[in-house]
Amino acid sequence: MKQQLNLGLSISLLAAAGIATAGSYQIEAGFGYNDVSFEQGSSDADADGISIGGTFYFTEVDNTKGPLSEAAFIQHASDVSVTHASLDIDDSDVESTDLSIVTRIVMPSNITFTAGYANHDVEQGSLSNDTDSFTFGGGYYINDLTELGLTYQTIEVDDNNDADIIAFTAKALMLDTSLPVALEGGISFLSSDIDNSDGEAFSAAATLYPSRELGVSIGLTLVSLDQEDVTTIDLTGEYFITPQAVVGLAYSMATSEEDGQQDLDTDTLLLSGAYRF
Repeated sequence: MKQQLNLGLSISLLAAAGIATAGSYQIEAGFGYNDVSFEQGSSDADADGISIGGTFYFTEVDNTKGPLSEAAFIQHASDVSVTHASLDIDDSDVESTDLSIVTRIVMPSNITFTAGYANHDVEQGSLSNDTDSFTFGGGYYINDLTELGLTYQTIEVDDNNDADIIAFTAKALMLDTSLPVALEGGISFLSSDIDNSDGEAFSAAATLYPSRELGVSIGLTLVSLDQEDVTTIDLTGEYFITPQAVVGLAYSMATSEEDGQQDLDTDTLLLSGAYRF
């Protein structure tokens, strides 16, 4: 699918205030600020945006085991999240807004269920482009710290063209090593009527935890479509100032190579913060 400034936003989670006992939390509240730059041949553009949202866990999450960032995954916690983001391209009248609602349920049998809705709207003057997507999925913890998943996503643009994505995912958290690490990977298959394009995507990421408070990660995503290839590298760091408060810094570099077009380079810097209640 053509990018055409259809931006993927890195979003921090924000939620309303709540109460939890010491060593636990039930709500995570946060915000994010994005600075994005585009370059294609001799043309370039800049954009900035903000995001807010929230995650509510159905039971209190114990944060005394393992890296603080992985507390919910370690406990097999169920949750519901709501996020909202906006992005403005400098020196233009192009604006985009995103809204998403996602819930993840972990059963006592270690089977997981996921459902979500997202809306992406782009406006330029009197013109607009509206995209709705619905996601359904399931998974299974094959052991306490390893989960396999399968999701199906359907995307509809302006109540007309659509696309379907099937994704297989895996995550393993290893705490018994000298340096705890989380490994994640996935493969996705896309079929699209939007521009009659089919393809697949491969992703892999590793997060190292030198301490319970600090996490540093690197990720790679390769997307191959009929007429376009996209390569994205993500670098992320986060640090818990206290067991409740975390700050983060992320940098993303994406290059889109499309037949008959000059390469489009997109660089994104994200500053984020969150607090747990």
